Amino acid sequence: MPLLYEPTDRIVRYYGRKIAKLSPSPFDATSFLIGLVAGFIVLPIVLPIVGYQVTKRWGPPAPA
Repeated sequence: MPLLYEPTDRIVRYYGRKIAKLSPSPFDATSFLIGLVAGFIVLPIVLPIVGYQVTKRWGPPAPA
């Protein structure tokens, strides 16, 4: 419950249209799902492989 009543209907209608033009609404769910797949599936597989290759190439030499 707001402490101060303000008639926000006109404000919401006016700025809501402007904000709606800025957001790519059809791509919101798609980009979110792509981010989930990349963050939880692709990166945990790719990063250790890349780290191993970088360590093998530029890391310290193997102990003799």
